[in-house]
Amino acid sequence: MQQKIVILDFGSQTTQLIGRRVRELDTFCEILPYNKFPKDDPSVIGVILSGSPYSVHDPEAFKVDLSQFIGRLPVLGICYGAQFLSHTLGGKVEKTDSREYGRAHLEAIDLSNPLFKGFEKGSQVWMSHGDTITAIPEGFQVIGSTKDVKNAAFWAPLPMEGKGVAPNEDLGLTRSHHISASFAQRLGENAMLKIEPYWQWLFDVPVEQGTAYSIINQRSFFQDRALVNEGAGRNYGIDVTLERYLKDGYYGMLTGTLFKSEYRDAQGQWHHSRHDRAFIANVVGGKEWMSGKAKKNVFGFNGRLTLMGGDRYTPMAEGTTYEDIMQLPDKSVPDDDGPDPYNAQKGMNVGYAFTVKYTINKKHTSHHFILEYLQMRTFQGQTFDLRTHELVDQFTSLTFPNIAYRVEF
Repeated sequence: MQQKIVILDFGSQTTQLIGRRVRELDTFCEILPYNKFPKDDPSVIGVILSGSPYSVHDPEAFKVDLSQFIGRLPVLGICYGAQFLSHTLGGKVEKTDSREYGRAHLEAIDLSNPLFKGFEKGSQVWMSHGDTITAIPEGFQVIGSTKDVKNAAFWAPLPMEGKGVAPNEDLGLTRSHHISASFAQRLGENAMLKIEPYWQWLFDVPVEQGTAYSIINQRSFFQDRALVNEGAGRNYGIDVTLERYLKDGYYGMLTGTLFKSEYRDAQGQWHHSRHDRAFIANVVGGKEWMSGKAKKNVFGFNGRLTLMGGDRYTPMAEGTTYEDIMQLPDKSVPDDDGPDPYNAQKGMNVGYAFTVKYTINKKHTSHHFILEYLQMRTFQGQTFDLRTHELVDQFTSLTFPNIAYRVEF
């Protein structure tokens, strides 16, 4: 597999020059649009963020989701790319009184840094910018300065060693307390009723200061936020189960839960969590028939119906346009964006499944032949139709047919 460097192009006039310099170092590189990072390509060993005609403060500025590679691959930001890294990771970028353009010299330089191998103090560089980095992100260090630009070059050593920026290195674990009770009552010879109230308190939950973000609502595997253990959560409700044991080939179960799920952000405000559906109910039933000459084999059928409260989501802010969304890194608004996330809920979700199973029982083994089918539809949030630019609801339908064979000894 040929390894490569990916250059994400933000519209710089020097992107092709950057690519040529990389190739002169006998390294294959590929220039891609800023929003087309190949996140599933294992041949990528580094990323370069190019310059841009935009300021990071421009509403129409190009942006990329750094969580796709930051902390996983070495990243080099040039001009706008460096400013975007600083701006996104917690530094500060401000407009200068006048645009700087032309030659400059590195008056302060860390010659021990591998990025400056072969450089000398006073090395000539080329400046072309209207913004300047006035504060670098936490965990980074300045390695190069010119007469007028203190933070001309900065780095965090961990990414260059393949370890990643670690703003959450000292983050503690979430802890919780659980209280539950259980009441069980037999109803005749082959039925049982259970009632189980419960309460759960979560504390030291990782949250982001200044926003309503909590790790409780995290969907994706990666996140690039700096978190603190100052959040909390609470879940409480009651479970009811009515079960009919297998008799005369029939069995069944009815389960239901009423619950509340909330979380507290870094500012001390309580919100619905994305799990706060309010209720879930399941009805399961089946029939088994003995078959074969010795009546040792089993043919069975069962079905399940699931009803659950609708998905929680955060409605788009009034006045949001298609053009606004297209400027965001992943072309969508995070669910935890805004002061009151997950304050809306869709209608009830309905799912169903069935299984047909035939089991051949022999002296030392059992052979199971299984056909399963599952259907469920879930809400994935609001988005804009790419063709009409109208705001629409986005759903995902899960259809899962499965044919399986299992042998037991």
